[in-house]
Amino acid sequence: MTDPFTTPCRAKPRNKLCLALGITEKRRAPICRAGEDSRPARDRRPGGADVVGARITKRHNLKRYLTFSLLAVACLGGNAWAQGAGTVDLSDGTVAVTSVSGSKQAAFNGLGLNPGDTIETGGDGELHAVLTDGGFLAVRPNTVVKIAAFSAKGDASDETWIDLVRGALRAVTGWIAKSHERAYKITTPTANVGVRGTNFEVVHIPEGQVGPGDMAGTHNWVHEGTTILQTQRGQIEVGAGQAAYALAASEAPRRHDGIPAFLQKHQGKFDGRIEQHARHIDEHMTKSLRERGLLKEGETVDKYIERSRMQPGREQIQMENPRPDERSRMQPEREQIQRENPRPERPERPHRPEKPERK
Repeated sequence: MTDPFTTPCRAKPRNKLCLALGITEKRRAPICRAGEDSRPARDRRPGGADVVGARITKRHNLKRYLTFSLLAVACLGGNAWAQGAGTVDLSDGTVAVTSVSGSKQAAFNGLGLNPGDTIETGGDGELHAVLTDGGFLAVRPNTVVKIAAFSAKGDASDETWIDLVRGALRAVTGWIAKSHERAYKITTPTANVGVRGTNFEVVHIPEGQVGPGDMAGTHNWVHEGTTILQTQRGQIEVGAGQAAYALAASEAPRRHDGIPAFLQKHQGKFDGRIEQHARHIDEHMTKSLRERGLLKEGETVDKYIERSRMQPGREQIQMENPRPDERSRMQPEREQIQRENPRPERPERPHRPEKPERK
C-alpha cells in the first residue's frame, strides 16, 4: 500500500508561469518512520543534506525573478521604449499642448512631445523644445504649430515634419536634416520650406489677421545655411542673411529686399538660448546618436552623416511612398526616372503552327 505522506501530490500548476518553469507537482513534507529515510534515492546525499528543500527554494526565487521582470516590462513597455519627438526645454507664459487623442494640458519644462501634438501659445507665451535628433524648435507668441510627423531611428524612416498653422517659429536642424535633406520640412497653408542643414525662421500670417506693417503669406528668414521656399508655382533658394515670401499657394515665391521690420518684430525674448544651442549643435547631435547606439566606435557626427547619406533605399522609399502633398511636386521627377530607365519590351513569342483539324 502506498504511503500517502511520502507520495508526491500531483497537482495542477497554479498559473502559466509555473507551467513554463516546469513546476507540475507539489511535495508534502515527508513523515519518516523510526529508523527510515522516506526521501527518494535521488534526493539523498551523505550528511543528510536536504536536496528537495534547496531545489524548491531555487525554483521559488526564479519564479519571483521572472514575475517581477514581466511586471516591469508590462509597466514600462508602453512608455520606456516609445519614441517621442522631443522635450520641452523652456515654457514661458501661456502655452498649451494638445495630444493626438485630444487631451490638452499646460506645457512645463521637461514635458515630452510626441508626433501629432499641437502646440499653441498665447500673446505672452513661448516654448522651446530640444528635438530627439539634437535639433531645436522655438515656438513664438500667438502661434499654432503641429508636429505632424517625427521619427529618429537612423534608417530610411527618419523624418521631421512641422506644420505651422499660424504665427512664427525658429528651428535649428539636427542630424535628420543633415543626413537626409528631404526628410525635413516645414509646411504652412501657403508654402513648403525644405532645408539643407540650417538655422532659420518661418512666419505665416493668414489673411484677416494682418497687423500694422505686416504682410499676409509665408515668410522665410535664414540665419545660417540654406532653405528652399516652394509653392505650386515654383521655388526659390534662400541663403544666409536673406528672406523670401510667398503670398499665396498659387503664386511663385519672391525675395524680400533685406530683412523686413515685421519679421524682426516676431523674434522672441529668449533668442540667446537658441543661438547657444546652435553653437553647440554638434554636441547635441553626438549625444542623441550615442543614446541610440548609432555612432560607431570613434566615429564623429560628420562621418555618421556621410555614411547615412550613402545608405541605399532612402530616395527610393520616398519616391515610392510620397505624402499626398508631395505627389504633385514629385511627378516630374517620376517622369524623368521613367524616361531614363524605360521598361524593357517583352520579346515576341515564337509563332506556333496551327494544329490541323481532326476529321
